[in-house]
Amino acid sequence: MNAEAPDWDMPAVTLEQLTHWNDLDQWGRRFELSPAGTLFVTPLPDGAHAGVVSRLLWWFLKAGWPPGQVLHAVGVRAPGPGIGGGWIPDLTVWANPVHGCWLPAEDLVVAIEIVTPASHAVDRHVKVHEYAAAGIPRYWLVDESVTMYQLAGHRRYEVSEAVTLDCLLETPAGSYLPGISAGSGRSAPSGW
Repeated sequence: MNAEAPDWDMPAVTLEQLTHWNDLDQWGRRFELSPAGTLFVTPLPDGAHAGVVSRLLWWFLKAGWPPGQVLHAVGVRAPGPGIGGGWIPDLTVWANPVHGCWLPAEDLVVAIEIVTPASHAVDRHVKVHEYAAAGIPRYWLVDESVTMYQLAGHRRYEVSEAVTLDCLLETPAGSYLPGISAGSGRSAPSGW
């Protein structure tokens, strides 16, 4: 008996297919694709997760970020071989207003993921590398605390700060996004 690998000619999943699957899924699952072609499916987040997203969204809006620049669950294009991939961070903050689906990461200021039991491994071990490789300047991972990563060196993150969510929300947004202002992607005025 010969143990040979099957000769499967599997078609590549496209971002258009991901969009279709995300739109049609009746259970609220999130379909994401790594640039290497790995499909990730996570279940519908619970109310606690939605509450954290709402609190962070409110914090950014209160700091003056326009609604068109702080977006919940928008697709971000992940460059890679072939078609690349697409991630859907829980919350994104953009330097300029954006529209559409599967947006390029160039104007992305920070990608934020709220950790759930179902997303823990992907958020903590996969996305931290994938987002850095895509050139996303900041990645915030929210669980019991908010761990803030910033690009350092060649497409890798270093932890820049870790604070509790309550501490973060009691501090002006400019304290954690120095030199970045809400509105136009320009540098913040001194003292902001």
